[in-house]
Amino acid sequence: MTLQISRIRRRAEQIAAAAAETLDADALAQPLGDIARLLADNLTVDTPLDTTPLRELNISDTRIARLLRALQAEAIETLRQTGEEEDFQETVLAVRRSIKTTISALGGVRPSARIWPGDHALERPPTEEVEFLGLLQAVMSTIQDVVFVHDTAGDILYMNPEGLRLTGFTDEDLRDGLSLYDLVLPGNLDLIEARLESPGADIQAPFTLSLCTKDGARFPAEISTSAIIRDGRVHAFVAVARDLRLVRRLERELQRANARADHLAADAPHGILLTDARGAVREMNPPAARLLGCAASGGMLGQPLSAVCPEAHAVIGKALADIRDTKTKVQTRVTATTSFGAALDADMFFIPLPGGGAAVESILILIVEPAPQQPEAASSGDPDRLSALRDVIAGIGHELNNPLTGIMGYAQLLHAGDMPDDAKERLDRITLEADRCRRIVDNLLGFARQSEAEKSPHDINKMLRDTLALQDYQLRTDGIEVSTDLAADLPPVAVAQQEIQRVFLNILTNAQQALNRVDDRPRELTVSTKNDSGAVHIRFADNGPGLSSQNQARVFDPFFTTHDIGAGTGLGLSVSYGIVHNHGGKILIDSEEGQGAAFTVVLPLLDG
Repeated sequence: MTLQISRIRRRAEQIAAAAAETLDADALAQPLGDIARLLADNLTVDTPLDTTPLRELNISDTRIARLLRALQAEAIETLRQTGEEEDFQETVLAVRRSIKTTISALGGVRPSARIWPGDHALERPPTEEVEFLGLLQAVMSTIQDVVFVHDTAGDILYMNPEGLRLTGFTDEDLRDGLSLYDLVLPGNLDLIEARLESPGADIQAPFTLSLCTKDGARFPAEISTSAIIRDGRVHAFVAVARDLRLVRRLERELQRANARADHLAADAPHGILLTDARGAVREMNPPAARLLGCAASGGMLGQPLSAVCPEAHAVIGKALADIRDTKTKVQTRVTATTSFGAALDADMFFIPLPGGGAAVESILILIVEPAPQQPEAASSGDPDRLSALRDVIAGIGHELNNPLTGIMGYAQLLHAGDMPDDAKERLDRITLEADRCRRIVDNLLGFARQSEAEKSPHDINKMLRDTLALQDYQLRTDGIEVSTDLAADLPPVAVAQQEIQRVFLNILTNAQQALNRVDDRPRELTVSTKNDSGAVHIRFADNGPGLSSQNQARVFDPFFTTHDIGAGTGLGLSVSYGIVHNHGGKILIDSEEGQGAAFTVVLPLLDG
């Protein structure tokens, strides 16, 4: 502690000048400097400081106590600014002990009687008051914020148990005399002075400042205060300080996530726009501005997208109407000259984003050029474009995983604390939506993953039985009757087991979601295998609503889905198509709208 003491001694005059300036007492800087030097010399001795230099100026004991507490605050801040952590807490506690001993020795200063509870309560109060005080004590013991009451001189009359724990003070400190000056950092002392000098100015709106703990640490808090008025006069103040450390961490995680999202959107090779439900542009990335011919990203804000592409007004208008009516993703081809003179030939993916309810609140639009005409072209005819898209998606997925984990973690920590039910409901919504985002990110990473997994011979029938066993409970719960017809003489196939099982799960899940929309007939799913023309055929046939010819042509497109918002990302079949294609196979569709659908996975047999 010797090093810290020497710092206080060397900076005694600066500490005293800052304390005097805080209390508008510049003329007292010199005697305060003498006391500051005494403070440095007496930190290891539990004796009062000599306040004669101030007493000789006829300053009241109450004023001297305020000056000493301001000196204490500036000394602690000086120790913090040195950046030396060694013995910091020990020195801070020694400073507080010395100032406390000195104030206790002042003849005109007595700790204010606490209003409740314990030894300072009324003598032999009525039974009703005893019961009420017991109830109030129980309530205060459950509150997880700092709750304290102080008088118009700044003396703290009461602090709840959680407040004492967070600030590090004790019940003994409270009895001996605790003040606002012990809690507030030097930079906020002028606010406290103004507050105490104008007690009639009741401040009810919350404000934020940092509170100082007994050992010199600090934490941000949101403080609300209210005056206790009796007979038209302010007697005291009730203050509630909410610890903002977890909230600030959550805010920083959200800010970092937003910054990453902005960075990724700016560097994406495709145009990204965000519009309201009517198609008015709210946000757009630079590639979107370039594709549409706009000089800057902000040049289209507020304009309807259909007005930017007047030649495609009908196509875009229909896509927006379909989004609002069906709440499903829409893909359309736009070939037109924009109002900025750019020749646009691209696919537009319209993705609905719901608000608090089921209604579409905003729409995410992806502009991709050149776009594939058929799923086969997307998977094999344009590998460079698809590889670039996978790289972008992989980058987005990995960048979003960390902040999503942080958001979920901090939301759960906040939820574990004591807070109003409406705040917990909002935290539940944060956790739910963040988990949904995490699942979407997992699908994105699955779509982007292109590493060649090791293949080895496997029994396809056994893999199917294992996969069906995993889904058995959910299929039975949904009332789906599953029948199997597995060829007994099926030869082994060289596959990456986990990848092919993922394909089976994706197709089963797709069939299950389709069958859940069937209410007028029994829900049936048939899984069969056969060896045909040097390949194994695995067929999943359901009697669900089926697919239109238009949807069959798009069913393997990334982000396309016929399910309701939130029921899928539109990546399952696209991922499955990529996995099967990497195995040298293909997926066939046989469907008629209203008559069910059949997906057949074709995998080549081992050579020889």
